[in-house]
Amino acid sequence: MDGLLITEVEDLGTSLEMTCIEVDHPEHTYLSSNFLVTHNTEVTKYLVSEIPFREKIALIEDVAEMHAKQLFPNLDIHSWVVTGSAKASDLLKASLRNNPEWVIVTELRSGEEAVEWLEAIKSDHRSITSLHASSTSDIPSRVAGMYAEERPVDEVRFEQTVFKLLNIGVQIEAKIVNGKKVRFISEVMEFRQTAAGGPILLFKQHMNHEGVSRYAIQDMSEDMRQRLEDAGAEFGQFDKALKAYHESDAYKEAYKREMNRKANEHKDEIIAVQVGKQRATNELRQMAAPSGSNNRPS
Repeated sequence: MDGLLITEVEDLGTSLEMTCIEVDHPEHTYLSSNFLVTHNTEVTKYLVSEIPFREKIALIEDVAEMHAKQLFPNLDIHSWVVTGSAKASDLLKASLRNNPEWVIVTELRSGEEAVEWLEAIKSDHRSITSLHASSTSDIPSRVAGMYAEERPVDEVRFEQTVFKLLNIGVQIEAKIVNGKKVRFISEVMEFRQTAAGGPILLFKQHMNHEGVSRYAIQDMSEDMRQRLEDAGAEFGQFDKALKAYHESDAYKEAYKREMNRKANEHKDEIIAVQVGKQRATNELRQMAAPSGSNNRPS
């Protein structure tokens, strides 16, 4: 247990929104399996523990703090540590010569690293990494911006490429609750290009300083569900949580607000059309009026 560096675990109940673990690392945003989470070593360890033993892993660390080989002796892990003479971008290139299924970079820091990391994903490698971003929706633009530091690209258009390459983003937020720092999942997003319908915010949670949380859940796309099923994922808990949320008062209120918003938008469109028709009618009457006439359209 010492190797996992967990500083505190507190039983807050069994409901979805009350599952919290206190860890030892500052928060920022994560990418893994073309999938994003907040940066703490423990989250990476958990994700690595779920990788099938038959899949080769290339692990690149700034500091040798994961101890992945000791923790997961049954996994095929090849580990590199960044040094003054070997940058993460260099190690990324070198790691691909071992033909890994997974390329794990503990943190993405520079444009060089972003370029090599995205090239690895383009060549069908799965990946886990972390980077600084304020929310899951900011991740693609952040990656595109880092990439543009090294390669001349249209960041807005390239951002759509990043949406295609990434799959899932997770944001973990830290908050002081009753005098203790608690980290919890605040967002989970499925990344999709605009042409495919755009990203889906699968999960959103807000927790106040008393530890009371509110959350919302949406279903993932059929494509994502199929990909996860093909990888052996089970959806029992997710579907149960989704059903419970849809039956909750919070969902009914959110649904009512959304319907009212759409109704108001439709009302504005009708008013705009009516105003447009009236203007056209007035203009036609003016054009039809005899020259020099003082008649005005009624």
